[in-house]
Amino acid sequence: MKKILVIDDQCDNITTIKAVIVTNLPNCRVLSAQSGKEGIEIAKNEQPDVIILDIIMPEMDGFEVCSKLKTNELTKHIPIILLTAIKTDSKSRVKGLSIGAEAFISKPIDASEFIAQVNVMLRIKEAEDILRAENKLLDQRVEEKSKKLIESYDKYHSLFINMINGFALHEIILDEKGKPVDYIFLEINDAFVLQTGFKKEGIIGKRVTEAMPGIENDPGDWIGRFGKVALGGGEIRFEQHSKQLDKWYSVLAYSTKKGTFTTVFNDITKQKKTEEQIRAEKRFIDAALNAQDDTFFLLEMATGKAVKWNNAFRKISGYSDEEIEKMPAPQSYYSEEDLERLPSFIQGLSKGESETIELDLICKGGKKFPLNTGFLF
Repeated sequence: MKKILVIDDQCDNITTIKAVIVTNLPNCRVLSAQSGKEGIEIAKNEQPDVIILDIIMPEMDGFEVCSKLKTNELTKHIPIILLTAIKTDSKSRVKGLSIGAEAFISKPIDASEFIAQVNVMLRIKEAEDILRAENKLLDQRVEEKSKKLIESYDKYHSLFINMINGFALHEIILDEKGKPVDYIFLEINDAFVLQTGFKKEGIIGKRVTEAMPGIENDPGDWIGRFGKVALGGGEIRFEQHSKQLDKWYSVLAYSTKKGTFTTVFNDITKQKKTEEQIRAEKRFIDAALNAQDDTFFLLEMATGKAVKWNNAFRKISGYSDEEIEKMPAPQSYYSEEDLERLPSFIQGLSKGESETIELDLICKGGKKFPLNTGFLF
């Protein structure tokens, strides 16, 4: 069962929100907290799937609570919907987005918009949970296999060469004061070549400053981080963007012998781009819903029903919120001729052709209004 945490100092607000959730999402359990401090503790212990957070609260307001949740490893992955008392309060929305909030709902809440937002957050959370579980499992497997590999290098050298993750063995170079200033590539595997584009003959035996000019000035301080591992043992994990290759990597570095260390690279560029696309789409939807002039409505591909729309769409179409919710879209909004054009348009998307198509919106009373139509997801 999915869990939704409501953090609000007003009991009446919690009761109202809980009633809307129970009525529309029977498979969800509602948790509540009447202060930011209590809410943070519940979020850590219960790991809810979505957090509904009021901005205006005593002692610790919603912005501070959101910031603490998004900077904590235990709770940073939980989507947060902020409740704002003023619908047009763009300053609060900008501040909320900058500290990590995923969406906004204005008071008094509109039940249909609220449930639509919660459903989107639940889908995002479910996708992120799957991704995190896969990454954790992959990290565990990589760590186990790589440590065994280093302990018995000769025996498992062929395994090292054929691993799916990028592996490299290094020796650290120190200056006269014992400070790490460079390191040498002793060995790399085929996956390292595929992920980075570097050739073995151009990198084995070379210093990193030769193979990757300018890396000594990288703000991520790769040399400094790896030097600490090579000299002090232990391991480190971090994500790093390579400006030279324009790629993102998750990096595991560890040492089993002083002065040397191993790095395990995993190309996460696609994952990073997907995350950024999701964030951009959420920002776009939020901005579109608050647009005063541009018409916007969003259909869910699975059901074909409208899940989000703005006031401009209401005015142009002439339909009320209740009428829009009940319509078996897209048949309700477009003519049969326009619908017959959609399959060829969708095929064209995969070929890099036009991303939008102009269709006539059938308004209440039969009047037609031309709309640019495209696919967001």
